[in-house]
Amino acid sequence: MSKVIRDWLNTYDDVDAGEKMANAIRAVLELHKPAGVDPNDDWCVIDEEPYPCPTVSAISDELDCRI
Repeated sequence: MSKVIRDWLNTYDDVDAGEKMANAIRAVLELHKPAGVDPNDDWCVIDEEPYPCPTVSAISDELDCRI
């Protein structure tokens, strides 16, 4: 974790930081959504890579869930 993020997290209590991080993840996932053109061959609108893109995959891996 970068020093900037660590310092930012230390400025909030756990509840506030958790809520802010969850909102940040939601925003990133909303940006990296599938284009929705073809459900069998979908692409990330930001990365222009097959969905799930590396960004969504990294978030999914860290949260240990399937997005």
